[in-house]
Amino acid sequence: MKKVALALLVLAFTVPAMAVVNITATADANKVTIGYNNTGGEEVRAFALEIAVSDGAYIVGSDDPNLKDYYIFPGSVSFYVVDGNTLILDYGTPIAEQDANGGILETASLYAASDPCGHTGPPASSGTLCSFYVDCSVGGSITVDIALNAKRGGVVLKDPNVTPSTNLPVSLEVPCGAPCWACPRQLTEMQRVTAFRMLLTFLP
Repeated sequence: MKKVALALLVLAFTVPAMAVVNITATADANKVTIGYNNTGGEEVRAFALEIAVSDGAYIVGSDDPNLKDYYIFPGSVSFYVVDGNTLILDYGTPIAEQDANGGILETASLYAASDPCGHTGPPASSGTLCSFYVDCSVGGSITVDIALNAKRGGVVLKDPNVTPSTNLPVSLEVPCGAPCWACPRQLTEMQRVTAFRMLLTFLP
């Protein structure tokens, strides 16, 4: 009996803590911010999430000025080679493979103690992954659905053999209100031209 109790005690100290990574989503007008909260003991190295929008809306641009942890975008980064050295041509954007129904959010961390850009340590346990805008020209409320993209790894931990628990899928209602044809960020080029021509007809 004592041996069994001792074995259970040893096992309790050797089993790693369960990795739990939750995804958050908030809306400010038509701006959606996706964040993360890692409550487990395992470091997260990358995220691959499916972003889907409803009711004929679509993603019209991202806004990520100060992403300091997950600043590598594997789905859209591009390279070129000079004298045998591979260099980054374009860092890309967090939203890759965008289409009419949404896109794939793909971000990763990269750090080293000697990194000249300040990426010298692992990512924080919580923070922002990406902010993007949805087209509100359809009016009403738009649903943004977020799920794991298993093909690209979903939530990838430093130890690839550990699969974290997540709260995905999650949904967010974006209260767009009435159609907003006057917002430049939401107009297509054709809509801008049409609006300008209509304005000209009212000028003397």
